[in-house]
Amino acid sequence: MALTVVGGASADLRGARSWWRSPAMLLLGEISYALYLPHYQVILLFDHLVGGRVRAAVGQAATAALLTAVCLGVAWLLYRLVERPLTRRFGSRSGRRADKSPPEPSGAVRNAVRATQTGGSP
Repeated sequence: MALTVVGGASADLRGARSWWRSPAMLLLGEISYALYLPHYQVILLFDHLVGGRVRAAVGQAATAALLTAVCLGVAWLLYRLVERPLTRRFGSRSGRRADKSPPEPSGAVRNAVRATQTGGSP
């Protein structure tokens, strides 16, 4: 996981194209908090209502894929209908970034990326 993070940070520092900047990954980043909040409740409700029948009919892997899709759909709805409007209404104006460019990495991140590129330790 650490190598993935360093690789992504390195690509960002160089301004290189990366699938981490794809629209799908950016959307997942935006809705991640909205996914974190309800996913467990969605899974419990699914299991209580239809879990056993669905697993028997389509199998574990298909059930996991279905639950992932449902959880992402619920997260997207929460993000669009709750999180964004509340952030617009109550968010601080001074804390918002005017541009959509990624924030500058800290010195520690730059040093760690440089060290991994040159083969040294951070």
